Amino acid sequence: MSFRFWMNFTAGAVDSFTHADLRPTEREGIWMNPAEVLATRFVFFNQVAAVRREALEQTGYFRSGVMEDYDFALRLSLVGPWAFIADPLVEWHEHTDNMSRAHSQLAICTQTLQIIKDINDSPRLRVLLPQRLLNRRLRRLSHGARALRLSNESNALARLFGRFLLLYLRGSDVLYWRLPSAPRMVTRPL
Repeated sequence: MSFRFWMNFTAGAVDSFTHADLRPTEREGIWMNPAEVLATRFVFFNQVAAVRREALEQTGYFRSGVMEDYDFALRLSLVGPWAFIADPLVEWHEHTDNMSRAHSQLAICTQTLQIIKDINDSPRLRVLLPQRLLNRRLRRLSHGARALRLSNESNALARLFGRFLLLYLRGSDVLYWRLPSAPRMVTRPL
């Protein structure tokens, strides 16, 4: 089960569903396609989830490393539909000592790329997601990692190109989410 929650950043507050561009049509219900959505974007998950023991055992619990929450959520989403509650039930506050702050954007991007590669390389898991979604996500993460590496180069031209590429990728993501073919949260009432 997934719950919506408020995220209070130092720059302002946003709810987790809005942050991930999830727009359920009901206040609570069944989320029919969590795997398609999670394969294409990051959704804050662990702070507000209730999971059946059988699903935990089937997915293998948490694996250690960067982005273990995303990895776990994505593997859980492959088990089947999720129940959800759209009303924010939890409030999260950003702190300077949060683990996510300790990892660079490049490490997060690289680890997410590895998670998607692992799914794509697994004959058992690959068939559970449309290949076009996996391929797009692999390309996007690969380009994102390249852009982040370039933006940290000592060469000023490489840094400039890396920053330009990051802006381009963010813009293309905004356009992609407006396309009718982009995965949307598909729900049904309880």
